[in-house]
Amino acid sequence: MKHYAHDAIKYVIDLEYAKRLKGIGVRQKSLFYWVVYNAVNYYSMGVVYGQIDEQQAKFCETFSAFTSEELSDLLPARLQGWGDLTCIKDRDSGGWLIGYDPDLVRCAVSSRSEANTRAKMLIYLFEKGWLKINQ
Repeated sequence: MKHYAHDAIKYVIDLEYAKRLKGIGVRQKSLFYWVVYNAVNYYSMGVVYGQIDEQQAKFCETFSAFTSEELSDLLPARLQGWGDLTCIKDRDSGGWLIGYDPDLVRCAVSSRSEANTRAKMLIYLFEKGWLKINQ
């Protein structure tokens, strides 16, 4: 059995974004995984390091818990007609901003963590049809 990586929760995307990325069809390969056990009278979830074995997989759902670095590899560095990818920490709110223009005015999203901000941008690009899943 893999051990829960409680500290990793600070560095990976929230379960909500992990589910959405899996639903879009993003390849499920990460250092960490959200594991959700949902059985009669039992519910548990957490982040584990590495994939779980086939026996465990029969009793749970898994979702890649991408880190901000992993998501950086999935996001295009530049969007035609928009500019280069920029991701900064907002000093006023303490959250993160990401977008494809230097002023972060057009095509920008924000969230409380860098990983969630990058996940939201990736979801946005897929939903707008600006990125496609490589089959």
